[in-house]
Amino acid sequence: MTDYPQTAVSDAQHARDPPAVEKSFASLSPTVRAIAVDAVGPREHSVPVALCALASATATHHDSGIELSMTPLTDTSSSDRDQMPFLEDSEVEGLEHLIDAVSLLEGYVRIRAELLTGDRYNDADQRDAAVLASDFLHAAAYEPIADIPIPDHRATELYRILATGSGALAVQFMHAAPAKERAVTAANSNAGTTPQTPADESTDTETTPAATASGSLPPTAVLAGTAATLGATAVGASTEIRTTLETYAHSLTGALSVASTGETGEDPRETTVHVLAGETNVSHAVESEPCETTTTHLERAREACQTLEDRLEATTECDALHRLERATRIPFHANP
Repeated sequence: MTDYPQTAVSDAQHARDPPAVEKSFASLSPTVRAIAVDAVGPREHSVPVALCALASATATHHDSGIELSMTPLTDTSSSDRDQMPFLEDSEVEGLEHLIDAVSLLEGYVRIRAELLTGDRYNDADQRDAAVLASDFLHAAAYEPIADIPIPDHRATELYRILATGSGALAVQFMHAAPAKERAVTAANSNAGTTPQTPADESTDTETTPAATASGSLPPTAVLAGTAATLGATAVGASTEIRTTLETYAHSLTGALSVASTGETGEDPRETTVHVLAGETNVSHAVESEPCETTTTHLERAREACQTLEDRLEATTECDALHRLERATRIPFHANP
């Protein structure tokens, strides 16, 4: 589905086995399994994964109400740490399980977006298999949460956040589809959730700049906001911190959703992952200023960072917050 270039974050793995529910993939038909496996991309290339991990790390530095004794250092494998440096900042045990949930949900979003706007699944059989694969990934995203060693009430809150995010994604996809396809999209949407009502009915899964500026969120931003909220909630962050991190994720990904490929040809999402991973040799040089649309998103993200910084003790440094703030300095340019 996607070719991933070499990065300093991962200089070996471009493809990966399915995460925690690998054994469950084996129960799928070969066609459906191939689509599902392909949709779950490398976690070290994922913006939502990075935001989930950094939200967890940032929340532990900013919220005095968090009991760190409840969130001991993760026992994530050294190989995962080598691929995803932002995991090193986490204070929550079992964060890899939460990362698995985000990765699976991201796979669901990728397939649904391709079904709506791409031509990868041309015939009816391919589309049916893709729908089944996306449904599987959506359901599988709930499974890893059960393995996170946190209090039951907090796990319940993670399930609630995931369900709310899933509902919002279903609504956004329904309204992103052409009118003649909305009935089919609605029929395939996830039942039992309470979706949020979108501000408009865009005809693109990424939304137009005007729609994004007016308040509607593209599915990628909904996914990122859900990922950040999950990361903060897993460590017991307050409502204020969770909301601020969600706003940051919405805003940063809103800029990404309308960003064009730079003069160097690098995907702006790859640049963002580089920065969030703490790489300092990422070049942002451009000849002109970002357009008004992306600037508005990035200013909102910087305001969220300022709110978090205000909560941080003057004598405390938070590398995770520094990475979040640095990502808002990437000069994204909107697609023409």
